[in-house]
Amino acid sequence: MKKIAVLAGDGIGPELMQACLPVLRRGATKGGHHFELEHGLIGCAAQDAHGEMIPQDTWRLCCESGAILFGTVGLPKRDQAESPDFQPGQRALFKILRKFELREHDTFSNEVPARTTGMLPIMYLNRETGMALYKPGGDSAPTIAGKGIANPVAIILSIALLLEYTFNDQAAASAIEKAVKRALRRAATPDIGGKNTTHDVVHAVLEELD
Repeated sequence: MKKIAVLAGDGIGPELMQACLPVLRRGATKGGHHFELEHGLIGCAAQDAHGEMIPQDTWRLCCESGAILFGTVGLPKRDQAESPDFQPGQRALFKILRKFELREHDTFSNEVPARTTGMLPIMYLNRETGMALYKPGGDSAPTIAGKGIANPVAIILSIALLLEYTFNDQAAASAIEKAVKRALRRAATPDIGGKNTTHDVVHAVLEELD
């Protein structure tokens, strides 16, 4: 059984991850895949709880996992105060990429045209080991955290990539991408001109997957 490390991070990361994980469960179940999810702290949330951006428990979790589903890290105002020249939150991500020798790969989808960079998924992959990290392209957007209006598309598409590359299930990935495309016709968050909530969009995607 594959273990997937879930590192939600800061800002809108935790609420988006919580909202979108049902899409992973639905896609994996349809494909007959079995997996274990384990959550870990990273970024400012980890700094507050353990005094470091990547606690030892998070390193252990990543080493034991076949893939990492990553949220968003860093809080811009706080990062700027701590280090004007570099964002400590982003440094945590870079450390993981170096540790597992992960490289960025072209992941643009023809099914879902991105209206903003925050809708793009990003995949970092080590083709030799199969280890991969999947994340949304946007930042932690702390100004809208907790309001329930963050756009979940990038994390949903990151989940599609996880199914395609970690579970080798192109059909499940394609089904999610097509479901997103159809869902956006009737549900969209304010950043792309809609009036719907995060959960509205996720619910619409799940309905399209049924």
